[in-house]
Amino acid sequence: MILKLNTKLNSKNTSTSNLLASTIRKLGSLENSNPEQEALDILSYVCRRPQQWFYEKSECHISVRQKSRVERIVRQRVAGHPLPYIIRHLKFGGLNLYINRNILVPRPATECLIDAAKSFIGKKKYSNAIRIFDIGTGSGVIAISIGQYCLENNIKCNIIATDISKSALAVARRNIARHNFSTIIKLRHTNLLDAIRKPADLIVANLPYLSPLEAKGLADPHAALVGGKLGHEMIIELLSQIKDRQLLKPRGAIMLEIGHSQVSLMRQRARCLFPGANTRVLKDLEGWNRVLTIQPD
Repeated sequence: MILKLNTKLNSKNTSTSNLLASTIRKLGSLENSNPEQEALDILSYVCRRPQQWFYEKSECHISVRQKSRVERIVRQRVAGHPLPYIIRHLKFGGLNLYINRNILVPRPATECLIDAAKSFIGKKKYSNAIRIFDIGTGSGVIAISIGQYCLENNIKCNIIATDISKSALAVARRNIARHNFSTIIKLRHTNLLDAIRKPADLIVANLPYLSPLEAKGLADPHAALVGGKLGHEMIIELLSQIKDRQLLKPRGAIMLEIGHSQVSLMRQRARCLFPGANTRVLKDLEGWNRVLTIQPD
């Protein structure tokens, strides 16, 4: 979209169009980013206006204080800080999420995991409420997205979301309350499935799956990124818990977000633990192998 620039500025205020254009330009130096979208996110956050307003009211003016806040956020962003950590907000799949530095910033790749879960749920018929586990819930985005899908399709569900981090659970609790899912989604402070006794119809997890080397330089919490010395240890521990304690119902499914280089290992482990299971690997939006689905016979 072409921005209409306003050149008639006074010494105290800047037009929305000029500030938007300069913000986009400054953010243009960042790799793997969308400068225009991020600029709109920043201005919308600072000015408390919907994003479309900045195009519809391009000749309106921004106060000196607001301009200063925008520029401060831009400096932090250009320095490499993820925008959701700076503004404590992320829009993901239509959800407005509270975000802070205690959790992993949800990535677009996780949409593949959420879509796979929705597809599985939509193809089943349940006489009772479907029971779902979201392991390592972080922001709560997976549990909330699945809960929203079930609500929209009149599917009764009970979701248990676990995390070993109390700080992460505080964020998830805030997001769950914001989207009015407190009666459907229950939180548990536990390591993986340690505190869980009854089996589920569906188990989903976006656990840490990076090695320390792979996580180097990323701003997210170390504990939310690193799954062990090799990266995959935490996922294998989860699969072992499910198998050893029989925490998956017959005709149920396990869906895991994994590293694209872990596919062969994870498939081998899944087949060892769940002989005869139907295993599939789904690609994310960028074409990388990203989600492993396991459906025992």
